Amino acid sequence: MLTNIFKNCLLLSLTFFSLSSFATESVGPHFKVQKPYRDGDSVRAKMTVVLDNVDLKKQTLLILTPYLTADNGEKSYTLSPIYVGGHNALIQYERQAKKFNGGITPLAVVRRKNGKPQQIEVLLSAPYRNWMSEAALAVKEKTHGCAGCDLGESNYNVARNFFGELYIPHYQLAYIEPKAEMNKVRNEKFAAHFAFIVSNSTLKRDYRNNKLELDRVDSITNNILQNKDLKVSTVSIDGYASPEGNETTNLDLSQSRAQALVNYLVSKFQLPASMFHVQGHGEDWKGLIQQISNSEMDWKNEVLDIINNYSGQTRKEKLAAIHGGNPYRFLLLNFYPLLRRTEYTLQFSVKAFSLEEAIAYMKTKPHLLSLNEMYMVANSYPEGSEERKAAFRTAATIYPKDPVSMANLAALGISEGTVDNATETLLKEVGNQKQAINNLGVLNAKKGNFVRAKELFMQVHDMPEAQHNLKEIEKVQESMLR
Repeated sequence: MLTNIFKNCLLLSLTFFSLSSFATESVGPHFKVQKPYRDGDSVRAKMTVVLDNVDLKKQTLLILTPYLTADNGEKSYTLSPIYVGGHNALIQYERQAKKFNGGITPLAVVRRKNGKPQQIEVLLSAPYRNWMSEAALAVKEKTHGCAGCDLGESNYNVARNFFGELYIPHYQLAYIEPKAEMNKVRNEKFAAHFAFIVSNSTLKRDYRNNKLELDRVDSITNNILQNKDLKVSTVSIDGYASPEGNETTNLDLSQSRAQALVNYLVSKFQLPASMFHVQGHGEDWKGLIQQISNSEMDWKNEVLDIINNYSGQTRKEKLAAIHGGNPYRFLLLNFYPLLRRTEYTLQFSVKAFSLEEAIAYMKTKPHLLSLNEMYMVANSYPEGSEERKAAFRTAATIYPKDPVSMANLAALGISEGTVDNATETLLKEVGNQKQAINNLGVLNAKKGNFVRAKELFMQVHDMPEAQHNLKEIEKVQESMLR
C-alpha cells in the first residue's frame, strides 16, 4: 500500500516538474502588490494573490511563501506562508497545522474554488532593515499531493526594487477620558482561620494559631481605619463551617463564631455594632467542591460524584465509606481546616485625589484610584514614556471589564505596533466614542486598509487627530505612486 502511494506521488511529482519547468505566469497564480510604506520600524504592503488560472485537485495543497531578497540572495527575509488547497488537502492541513506552520501564523488559509475568479488579499509586514531599500519581492511555491508528498517547487519574481524611498506616516491616536467617579466606594475582603474549642464559639487569643490570625486582623483593620483618605461605612462578617457533624449545629456555630469576631472588633477598635452585618453560612460544600476540583487527590471524580448527587447525612456517610475511608481522611486533613473560616469585608468610601496623591497611590494601592484619576496620572507623563504606558496598563488591570479602560489599552497596543483582531474588538466595544473611531482608523491604516481608514476618519473629521491622519494617508498613497 505504502509502495503504491510512493509510486503515485513520484509520478505526480515528475509530471508536475515537467510542467512547472516550462510554465509561464499564465498557468499559475498572479501577484499584485502595492508599493510598501514604512510604519515605525516595520515596512508594510498589501499583496493580492490572483488564483483565476489555478486548478487544484482535492488532495493538492499549494504553499506560497513571500520573501524579500537582495545582494543576489545573500540577504533575505521570509514572510509567513499562504496555504491554498482543495477540500481534502485543507482537512489534512488542519490535522497537521503545527507541523506545517512550525509555530508561524500563516497569512491566509484558503480553499480553491476551481473555475471561478478568486483573489486573496494579505498584508505583508516585516521589520525594516537598510538592505531592504534595494530588495526584490519574490514568492516561493511548493506543492504537496497525496499523503503529503512533494510535487515540486516554483519561484515567482513579483517586484524588483520593491522599496525605494518610502514615506513614514505618523498617525495620531486619541485616548478616551473616563467619566469622573462621583462616589468612590471600595471593598476589601479578607479571611481568618480561627481555632475554636469543639462545639464552642469563644474566640481565645491564646488558643492554637489565634494570636497570629488576630494580629493580622488588627494590622489590616488599623491600616484602613487610620488612613485619613478612607472612611469605613460597613463591615460584613461571614462565617463558614466544614461539613462534619450535624448540619444544624454547624449553621449555628458558623453564625456564633462570626459574631465572636464582631464582638472582638467592636471592643478592640471602639466601632459601633450597627456598622456590622453578620451571617453564618453553615457547611461550605461549594468551597469543598472547588478545592477538590483544583486538586490532584486520589479518587477525585468519585468523591465529586457523591457530593454532587447526594445531600444531607447520606452524602456524609457515603464520603466516609468509600475506599475504606481513605478519601475522607484526606479531606479531613487537607481541606476541612481551610473551610472553617471567618471572612470579613470592609466597605469604605475614598476621597477624590489630587494629581500628586494619585501618582503616589498608583505605585502602592492603585485600586483606590478611579479610572478617571488613573487617566489623569497617565496624561501627566510624556507621550510614549514608560510611565505613561505603565499607567494605562495598570488601569486595564484594575478595571478589566471597563470598555473605556480596555479601549485605551488597545490604543496603547496600536502605538506599539499591535494591529490584531483582538485590538479591533476592544475598540469596537466603545465604537460610539470619537477617540475609538479615530483609533480604528489608525488600525486600518496600519493594515493598509486605506479606504476603510478614510471612512472612519471622515466620521470624526472635526477631531484634529483625524484631520492629521487623513493627510498622512494621502502622503502614503502619493509615495506609493512614485
